[in-house]
Amino acid sequence: MNKINSLLKFTECFGLDPKFINAEKSAESYYIEKGIDVEAFKTLMIKNDLGEYTIILLCYITEVYFSAKVKEYVQKHTVKTKEAEKKRNHEIELTQSLQFLLSKNDGECTSLTFHKSRKSHTMSNQLILKSIVDNLILEFKSNDYDKVELTYDEAKVMMATNDEWAKGLFCEVNLGSVNEPNIVEVEFTEAIEDFASSTTKEVEIDVDFLSKKLEILTKNSTKKGAKITNYRIASLCNDLSFLKRIDRYLLNDEIEYLENVKLINNDCRFIHDCLVFFKIIEDKSKTLTKSLPENYIRALLKQKKQDEFDDDINRAKNKRINDLRNSKVF
Repeated sequence: MNKINSLLKFTECFGLDPKFINAEKSAESYYIEKGIDVEAFKTLMIKNDLGEYTIILLCYITEVYFSAKVKEYVQKHTVKTKEAEKKRNHEIELTQSLQFLLSKNDGECTSLTFHKSRKSHTMSNQLILKSIVDNLILEFKSNDYDKVELTYDEAKVMMATNDEWAKGLFCEVNLGSVNEPNIVEVEFTEAIEDFASSTTKEVEIDVDFLSKKLEILTKNSTKKGAKITNYRIASLCNDLSFLKRIDRYLLNDEIEYLENVKLINNDCRFIHDCLVFFKIIEDKSKTLTKSLPENYIRALLKQKKQDEFDDDINRAKNKRINDLRNSKVF
C-alpha cells in the first residue's frame, strides 16, 4: 500500500506517472542552471502552504508542460472540432429551413418537394405541412437553439433579485495610489459579463430572430490555435486547483469528491501567480480591479468545466483521489 506522500498526491492531481521525475530533476541546481529563480518560486509555494511540491511542480512545468507537443492537443481536439462542426451545420440548416418556412414575404407555404436521386415528391396537404413546421420548431427548441445569452443590463437586473448573486454586482477599486488610496465602489463589470454569458433566456422563434441568428452562425469562428492555447492553460489551472485543495479534501471525509471542495480566492490567486511566474499569462493584478486575477482564473476553470470531452478524465481523477483518501495511509 502506497503512503500518501507529496509525489503521490501531485501525480494523482495531474494524472501523471510518478516516474516522470528522477534524481537529477529533483535537484535545485538543475533548475537554477535553466535560469529559474528557484528561491523566488520556493517563496511563492511556501506562502501558499505548498512548499512540499516546489521541486515537483518545477519539474512538471519545465519538463512536461513546456515540452508537450502542440500536435497532441490538436489531435485531442480534432474529434471535438468535427462534432462541433456537425452540430453547427445542423443548427444552420434548421435555422435556414425555419426562416424560409415562416417568412411571409413570398406568401404562405403551399407545398413542399422532396428529392430522392432523380425522383421527387411534392405534398400540399396543409395539415401535414403544419406538422412538419411544428416538428422543426420542436427540434429547434430541443437543442436549445432558441436560447440566447442575457444582455449586460438583463444580467444586472437578474443578479439583483438574488442575495447571493447580488454580492457580485459591485467591487471596490482604488482610484488613488498605495500611499494615498481613494477607494470607491463600482460595478463589477467582469462578474456581470460572466453572469450574462453563462445565463440564457428563451426567445420567440420568428423570422427576425432567425435572420439575426443565421448571420451570427455564418460568421467566421475563432482561430483554432487560440482555442488550443486557452485549453492548455485551462487544463493547467484545473490541475493546480486540485493540488491546492487536495490536503483540505484528504482531511474532510464529509466531502465526496475533491472537485467539491470550495475554491476560494486565495486558491485562484496562487494559480494566477504561478502562471505569471512561468510567463504563461500576463500579470492580471496590474489593473485597478483588485479581484481581476481571481476572476480571470475562475473564468478559465469554468471554460474547462464546460468542456464535456474531459468529463470522463475528471471523474476518473476524482475517483482515484477518493480511493486515496479512503486508504488512510498518511
